[in-house]
Amino acid sequence: MVRLEAEPATLVRRITGREPAGWSGLSELVGHARVLAASMAALRGVDLVVSTERQRPEAVAEHVRAARPDVLGRPVCVRMTGRRSD
Repeated sequence: MVRLEAEPATLVRRITGREPAGWSGLSELVGHARVLAASMAALRGVDLVVSTERQRPEAVAEHVRAARPDVLGRPVCVRMTGRRSD
């Protein structure tokens, strides 16, 4: 299992940046994100922890893939036709 992590302030910034300011569930979502950020370190069975701070999603995915090439292998490109292209 891979656990992605970021600082609570980063999570709040990401959430408030993508959700509408007037959304009624925004403060509850932000509150839950803060609680989760603090409690995730206690999860058991985590094989890899990857910080997403200042990282592009592609870099995070590559880090995860590189940690377990035996399971994840190399990325496969899929063209718009839906056929695999190795």
